[in-house]
Amino acid sequence: MNIQVLRALRGVLDNEDALMAEAGDLEVNGFPYPRMQLLSIPEILEGKRFSLPNIAERHELQPRLVSA
Repeated sequence: MNIQVLRALRGVLDNEDALMAEAGDLEVNGFPYPRMQLLSIPEILEGKRFSLPNIAERHELQPRLVSA
């Protein structure tokens, strides 16, 4: 991957008004997450992962019904 590919990706994301396209952070449930993240193959093989919000935090927990 080279810089032209990254610039093209960024341009498409910006033109499509994608939420994660802008530089900087996106705040989800009070925690900042990078809007654009890149990992190299060696980083992935070393176990590094993208910084993502926990989808379980999107919903409020509902009380469980106990059957009698």
